[in-house]
Amino acid sequence: MSSWLDHKAREWLAGEPEASSPAPRGAAVAAYAGALGAARVLAACRRTLRERGSSASMEASCRELLSLVGKLEAQVDRTDSPGPTHRDRVEVLLETLDACVGVLDVAEREVDSVRSEEIAELWTGAELAAASLEALAIGVRVGLPEIGDEAYARPAKGRLVRSLHEARRVRERILQAVEGRLVL
Repeated sequence: MSSWLDHKAREWLAGEPEASSPAPRGAAVAAYAGALGAARVLAACRRTLRERGSSASMEASCRELLSLVGKLEAQVDRTDSPGPTHRDRVEVLLETLDACVGVLDVAEREVDSVRSEEIAELWTGAELAAASLEALAIGVRVGLPEIGDEAYARPAKGRLVRSLHEARRVRERILQAVEGRLVL
């Protein structure tokens, strides 16, 4: 993770943003948590690869997760800076939400493949991504009425509903797979 993000996290956690830096918006915090989630799933996959050796599918998942970490890190600034219009802001939130859905998709694909010792790491990452996308969805729902363009808002709402529905189902399937791998 970038040193800039580390610095931002310390600043936010301390509750003392620099004078030139506004307090983070909820969407920026959600994007950051989504990046942390992607990084946790990535760590579980990488450690599994180190212990078990090469796997083409898991290596592809690692590349995808690395890309998602980068996208979510970039979205921290984009979500923290309001766009020129409500529509631009909603679009950034939807893009960030889509990246969190991507994290869940990879976690579901790899939940049965990671080492047992890494299952908690993978679950933590999936939960961070799931919580992030729920927060982003609220932001979209708050922003859509402000747009005033029903031709845009209706399909955007449909996209949001489909993404949320699928992400919640994926999260539940991940949880079931995790529970199935646990002894107690």
